Amino acid sequence: MIIIHGENTKGSYSRLNLLIENHRKEGKNIISYNAAEIDITRLEQELNPSDLFGNQSLLVISNLFSGPKSKQKEALKKSLQEKVDQPVVLYEQKEVPPTSLKPFTGSQIEVFKVSPQIFKFLESLSPNSPLLAQFNSLLSQEAEVEFIYAMLVRQIRLLITAKTNPNQLKTAPFVKRLLIIQAGKFSLEHLLDLHHRLYLIDKQIKLGKTSLDMESLLTGFLTAL
Repeated sequence: MIIIHGENTKGSYSRLNLLIENHRKEGKNIISYNAAEIDITRLEQELNPSDLFGNQSLLVISNLFSGPKSKQKEALKKSLQEKVDQPVVLYEQKEVPPTSLKPFTGSQIEVFKVSPQIFKFLESLSPNSPLLAQFNSLLSQEAEVEFIYAMLVRQIRLLITAKTNPNQLKTAPFVKRLLIIQAGKFSLEHLLDLHHRLYLIDKQIKLGKTSLDMESLLTGFLTAL
C-alpha cells in the first residue's frame, strides 16, 4: 500500500497520476473512492483479488484521514492496516500526522511538503518589494499557483489583524512579533486595497470575466504591490 500526502498538492497529484497511468499501461483497472463514499462491505468486495485472468485493480481511496471522523472511516482504516495483497493508494491533500500513519506498518509513505520558500516569500511582502523572482522560483518548484494565491490572502488578512487588533492573532509569540513588524510597513488603507484586489482576482476567474489565468493575474498583483 502507498500513502501519498502533503500540502504540495501539485507534486502529490502528479505522483498519483503517474501511478494510475503506470497501472493502466499494465492493463489494470482503476477503482477510485472518496472515503465518505465507501463502507466496509464495499471495501472488502473491492479488496477481493482479481478477475478471471488474474489481473488486480488499483484501488485509490482519498480523504480517509481528513474531514469529519466517523466509525465508518475507523473501520476502513482497521481493515486496511491488515495485510492487503491488492495495490492500494491512500491519497490526502494535507499532511497526515505521524501518529495517524504509525499503524500502517509496511506501507510506502510519500509526503509532499510545501517549499519553505513560500514562507520567505510571504515574509518579504512590503510596499514596492520585488517579489516576481521569488514567485517564479516557487512555480518552478511545482508550487501550485492557487495555493500561492490562498497563502497571499491569508497573509494579508493576518497583516490587517496585526495592524488593527494584534491581540486577536492566534499565532506563536515570535510569529506575532514578525507580523506586527511587517504590518508596520503598510498603511491600513494599503492592506485593505491589497485584500480587495486579491478578492477581485478570484471573482474575475470564477465569473469568467478575464482571459488571463491565475499566474498572470498574480504577476500583475505583485508588480503593483
